[in-house]
Amino acid sequence: MNVLRERKEKLYIMIQKKSTKEKNVKFGWWSVELPSNWTYRQDKECVAFYAEPTVGVLQISAHRKPRGRVTNDDIKEFTQEHIDAGGKLIKIKLEHMEGFWVQYISNDIYSKELWLRDHGIILFVTYNVEAISKHKETKAISHILNSLKVEDKKD
Repeated sequence: MNVLRERKEKLYIMIQKKSTKEKNVKFGWWSVELPSNWTYRQDKECVAFYAEPTVGVLQISAHRKPRGRVTNDDIKEFTQEHIDAGGKLIKIKLEHMEGFWVQYISNDIYSKELWLRDHGIILFVTYNVEAISKHKETKAISHILNSLKVEDKKD
């Protein structure tokens, strides 16, 4: 449990309180709709989303393909380590994006990783939470994922 407590403390320190009443939030190439009790913290690499009080953390980073649309083969390059480790990638089609996801539990932490694409943009999404609490935010996470939208559709 000490490892888990240390992770939570590090995560809490990482998250600087930044509240928002906005439901729709835009971050460069993409946007998301947040439930009213969720907020976020943005840094250079990604945006971290979490509810107040915090249960788990959803992180999203975006990458643009230099030319053309992101394909399933492009996504599989990002996911190769999971494939090599015997992980099973599962196809996902959301309201505005599609891609693959994988889930696993390590050290009592449930993790779900998604690689989502639309036009020339790929979003890498991770959700981490104590394994015992993995179902507590299912509805909110589903809402957030289905609201993800690429705003800059240049290929």
